[in-house]
Amino acid sequence: MPHLLRIAPADDAPQEGRSVVLARLWPQGIPAGASFAREPAAISLLLLAAEALPHGDLTLLFPPAEEKRAAALCAWLIGRLAAIEKAKPRKAALRRAVRERADALAEGYRRAAGAAITAHLLADARYRSAEKLFVYVSLPKEPDTAAIIADALAAGKAVYVPKCIARHVMQAVRIRSAKELVPGTLGIPEPAGCGETASADALDLVLAPCAAVSRDGVRLGHGAAYYDAFLRGSETTAICLCFAELLIDEIPSTCLDVRMDDVLTENGFCTAGKF
Repeated sequence: MPHLLRIAPADDAPQEGRSVVLARLWPQGIPAGASFAREPAAISLLLLAAEALPHGDLTLLFPPAEEKRAAALCAWLIGRLAAIEKAKPRKAALRRAVRERADALAEGYRRAAGAAITAHLLADARYRSAEKLFVYVSLPKEPDTAAIIADALAAGKAVYVPKCIARHVMQAVRIRSAKELVPGTLGIPEPAGCGETASADALDLVLAPCAAVSRDGVRLGHGAAYYDAFLRGSETTAICLCFAELLIDEIPSTCLDVRMDDVLTENGFCTAGKF
């Protein structure tokens, strides 16, 4: 990182750069280092640091008697930031390779594989029992979700689709007809307005797209992190739809990447981690 991440006593706020009062994140005290990766506040702080440090210093202001834990938190953040930076070029190279592989897929294969993915999903108990379904609106080179959306609407399910509202931020917006979709961010069809929305935890099932997905459930998106941000901390089941030709052995991941609960290809379901 081009700027500094440091700690300082709460009564010694710096004159320059941004600062975070740790007591506001953890009123009961900074947690032990072993639990940082499981702490939503620590992940939020990591995201803040990743955004802030390219532009200036960031100081963590610790309460009295918590200097050691603040130092441990700072060290954890520095380690995670280094891992994120290390993964970026590897992910970028992988996206380029996957894009070439995806471009080479025959249209006939896409249609047949997409129809098989739809058939597997519509027969799955998790889909059938879901009352609130979140489903991506497919682009031409992705597994087609038009039939899934149509079936879910006909079955009376509450259907939610993504709408990008800011950088890295999307909402789940309910639609009652595919005719409500208009070209949106990056040309992806989305609802014109925000209407009725739902949090990830309020949904019963999430169907996510990918550029590729690994055999341990790590999803490679297109780099904007919309789905990671939307699903982070949620217990809702997330299934990634992917052509079998784009299922790959390993994708570099960090603590910011949200793993899929299951992966569905034209060959059927592959429970993440049990391929």
